[in-house]
Amino acid sequence: MAGLVPMARVKAHLRLDPDETFEDDLVSAYLAAASEFVANETRRALYATSELLAADASPPANALVVTASLQAAILLMVGHLYENREAVNVGNLVTEMPFAVRALLGPYLDYTRSP
Repeated sequence: MAGLVPMARVKAHLRLDPDETFEDDLVSAYLAAASEFVANETRRALYATSELLAADASPPANALVVTASLQAAILLMVGHLYENREAVNVGNLVTEMPFAVRALLGPYLDYTRSP
Protein backbone atom coordinates (compact mmCIF):
# COMPACT_ATOMS: atom_id res chain seq x y z
CA MET A 1 0.00 0.00 0.00
CA ALA A 2 2.98 2.32 0.41
CA GLY A 3 3.05 2.73 -3.38
CA LEU A 4 -0.08 4.89 -3.44
CA VAL A 5 2.12 8.00 -3.71
CA PRO A 6 5.56 7.84 -5.34
CA MET A 7 8.47 8.35 -2.93
CA ALA A 8 9.86 11.14 -5.13
CA ARG A 9 6.62 13.07 -4.70
CA VAL A 10 6.62 12.47 -0.94
CA LYS A 11 10.20 13.73 -0.66
CA ALA A 12 9.31 16.81 -2.72
CA HIS A 13 6.33 17.45 -0.43
CA LEU A 14 8.62 17.23 2.61
CA ARG A 15 11.21 19.40 0.83
CA LEU A 16 13.84 16.70 1.22
CA ASP A 17 16.75 16.41 -1.18
CA PRO A 18 15.81 13.59 -3.57
CA ASP A 19 19.42 12.34 -3.59
CA GLU A 20 19.66 12.06 0.21
CA THR A 21 18.59 8.65 1.47
CA PHE A 22 19.34 8.79 5.19
CA GLU A 23 15.67 9.38 6.11
CA ASP A 24 14.13 7.13 3.46
CA ASP A 25 13.28 4.36 5.94
CA LEU A 26 11.48 6.81 8.22
CA VAL A 27 9.66 8.48 5.33
CA SER A 28 8.68 5.06 3.94
CA ALA A 29 7.26 4.07 7.32
CA TYR A 30 5.25 7.30 7.49
CA LEU A 31 4.04 6.79 3.92
CA ALA A 32 2.88 3.27 4.73
CA ALA A 33 1.14 4.46 7.90
CA ALA A 34 -0.53 7.39 6.13
CA SER A 35 -1.68 5.15 3.27
CA GLU A 36 -3.10 2.63 5.73
CA PHE A 37 -4.78 5.44 7.67
CA VAL A 38 -6.48 6.78 4.51
CA ALA A 39 -7.65 3.28 3.54
CA ASN A 40 -9.03 2.70 7.04
CA GLU A 41 -10.71 6.10 7.26
CA THR A 42 -12.41 5.73 3.88
CA ARG A 43 -13.16 2.05 4.59
CA ARG A 44 -12.04 1.22 1.06
CA ALA A 45 -9.45 -0.90 -0.65
CA LEU A 46 -7.13 1.55 -2.40
CA TYR A 47 -5.17 0.93 -5.58
CA ALA A 48 -2.43 3.13 -7.02
CA THR A 49 -3.61 2.67 -10.63
CA SER A 50 -6.57 1.33 -12.57
CA GLU A 51 -4.23 -1.31 -14.02
CA LEU A 52 -3.50 -2.67 -10.53
CA LEU A 53 -7.20 -2.71 -9.73
CA ALA A 54 -7.98 -4.55 -12.98
CA ALA A 55 -5.19 -7.05 -12.30
CA ASP A 56 -6.72 -8.02 -8.94
CA ALA A 57 -8.61 -11.27 -9.51
CA SER A 58 -11.24 -10.42 -6.90
CA PRO A 59 -11.13 -6.77 -5.85
CA PRO A 60 -13.52 -5.66 -3.11
CA ALA A 61 -16.74 -4.05 -4.34
CA ASN A 62 -15.74 -0.78 -2.70
CA ALA A 63 -12.27 -0.65 -4.31
CA LEU A 64 -11.07 2.76 -5.41
CA VAL A 65 -8.18 4.04 -7.50
CA VAL A 66 -6.37 6.76 -5.57
CA THR A 67 -7.47 10.23 -6.67
CA ALA A 68 -5.56 13.50 -6.42
CA SER A 69 -7.53 14.33 -3.25
CA LEU A 70 -6.60 11.04 -1.62
CA GLN A 71 -2.96 11.52 -2.60
CA ALA A 72 -3.09 15.00 -1.06
CA ALA A 73 -4.53 13.53 2.14
CA ILE A 74 -1.73 10.97 2.26
CA LEU A 75 0.88 13.69 1.67
CA LEU A 76 -0.62 15.87 4.41
CA MET A 77 -0.55 12.95 6.83
CA VAL A 78 3.06 12.10 5.94
CA GLY A 79 4.02 15.75 6.45
CA HIS A 80 2.16 15.85 9.76
CA LEU A 81 3.86 12.66 10.99
CA TYR A 82 7.26 13.87 9.79
CA GLU A 83 7.00 17.26 11.48
CA ASN A 84 5.17 16.13 14.63
CA ARG A 85 6.56 12.91 15.99
CA GLU A 86 4.02 12.94 18.83
CA ALA A 87 0.49 14.26 19.41
CA VAL A 88 0.24 17.97 18.62
CA ASN A 89 -0.66 20.28 21.48
CA VAL A 90 -1.81 23.76 20.44
CA GLY A 91 -2.85 25.75 23.48
CA ASN A 92 -4.93 23.18 25.31
CA LEU A 93 -6.08 21.27 22.25
CA VAL A 94 -4.44 18.01 21.23
CA THR A 95 -4.83 17.35 17.53
CA GLU A 96 -4.61 13.80 16.23
CA MET A 97 -4.62 14.69 12.54
CA PRO A 98 -4.94 17.79 10.38
CA PHE A 99 -8.50 18.93 9.63
CA ALA A 100 -7.63 19.20 5.93
CA VAL A 101 -7.08 15.44 5.82
CA ARG A 102 -10.61 14.74 7.07
CA ALA A 103 -12.00 17.26 4.58
CA LEU A 104 -10.16 15.56 1.69
CA LEU A 105 -11.32 12.09 2.75
CA GLY A 106 -14.99 12.99 3.28
CA PRO A 107 -16.23 12.40 -0.27
CA TYR A 108 -14.64 8.94 -0.39
CA LEU A 109 -16.01 7.51 2.87
CA ASP A 110 -17.83 4.23 2.40
CA TYR A 111 -20.73 4.52 4.80
CA THR A 112 -21.98 1.03 3.95
CA ARG A 113 -19.17 -0.42 6.06
CA SER A 114 -18.82 0.00 9.79
CA PRO A 115 -15.63 1.64 11.10
